[in-house]
Amino acid sequence: GDKTVKQDGRLSLNPVNHLDPIGTLFIVFAGMGWAKPVQVNTLYYKDRKKGLIYTALAGPASNILLAFVSMFILKLLAHLLGVGVVYGSMGLVGALLNSIIGISISLAVFNMIPIPPLDGFKVFQHILPRGYVNTMMQYQQYAALILVLAIRVVPFVDKAYFMLISTVYNLLDILTII
Repeated sequence: GDKTVKQDGRLSLNPVNHLDPIGTLFIVFAGMGWAKPVQVNTLYYKDRKKGLIYTALAGPASNILLAFVSMFILKLLAHLLGVGVVYGSMGLVGALLNSIIGISISLAVFNMIPIPPLDGFKVFQHILPRGYVNTMMQYQQYAALILVLAIRVVPFVDKAYFMLISTVYNLLDILTII
């Protein structure tokens, strides 16, 4: 029932409507970035807290679902046609599906990190310590920028991030056994 997305012109498949200038520059120069945040109006929710959590989970959940379906299709094709065909003569299909899987999992994991304006913050802000929430809200305009830099520059942050991605990938790999 929230009409905010449509009113903002964001109910569109046109990528230009979703570009954030700084986030786009980071994608180009750092290999990671972000789009414009999607605004929501919690007044439309019957239960504001649950509504915000469900809305925040929608993006990462759709990323995981897309990765799951892509991995299932990739494995099914490899099973039916042979691994050599999927990665050989149909190499483009295998490469495309692998890219979809990797990008989707990366987006889901990144978005679930509990710092604003990411979805993970909206999901966990009600159970995180109040001091942490207040501090993060004060610096939210810098938080995503600092996180991207930390993932690219600080070795243990980079390793933890990619360990989470690998864990999600491995779980999906187990769930899509054919």
